[in-house]
Amino acid sequence: MSVFDWSSRNLTPTQFPKVLPVRVFDSLVLCASKILHKEPNCVKIDDCSPDSTVVVVGDVHSQLHDVLFLLKDAGYPSENRVFVFNGDYVDRGAWGLETFLILLAWKVLMPKSVYLLRGNHESKYCTFVYGFEKEVLVKYRDDDGRDKVGKHVYRKCLGCFEGLPLASIINGHVYTAHVGLFRSIAVTPAKRGKGKKNRKIVLNLETSLDLCDFA
Repeated sequence: MSVFDWSSRNLTPTQFPKVLPVRVFDSLVLCASKILHKEPNCVKIDDCSPDSTVVVVGDVHSQLHDVLFLLKDAGYPSENRVFVFNGDYVDRGAWGLETFLILLAWKVLMPKSVYLLRGNHESKYCTFVYGFEKEVLVKYRDDDGRDKVGKHVYRKCLGCFEGLPLASIINGHVYTAHVGLFRSIAVTPAKRGKGKKNRKIVLNLETSLDLCDFA
């Protein structure tokens, strides 16, 4: 984490591959994706001891330094300190990639103490409109100025987004999700279990402006 903090203050975006080579990025995303894709749509966090703390975090939107401060101030994830991040890790800032990768690293290190939920910005449409795609293409631009490597990194991020759970239930009492509940659509337990988790979010361009910030 300190390396990302230092690089964000001292290096240009195009120098990021020196901090995190593509092969290291690929390895991290692969490990994290294997964990995330095995988790259900709604993760149940039931193994909290009486002295445990559960920290629920809302939108962080590329604010790397805020996330670093939060982890230090609240205490790092541990067996007795569980973090539930409620989505929207990227876009609207300069360090969306670093922010998301740090949280992925924590997920790999402590999968039962860090839960990453999916927000509406973890989608191809929002990352195209609000800057994350451009951020990735700049940071991983090829030496010849092309976007081959950057597009590879971006596609891997999108694939990882598709594995993120949509909601959590903490100790059987607290429900968390990036979005609210449907007002008029009845969802029975049987229907809830049949939904596909690993899906792409496709928004109608005519209505997407009304949907892109429903948190």
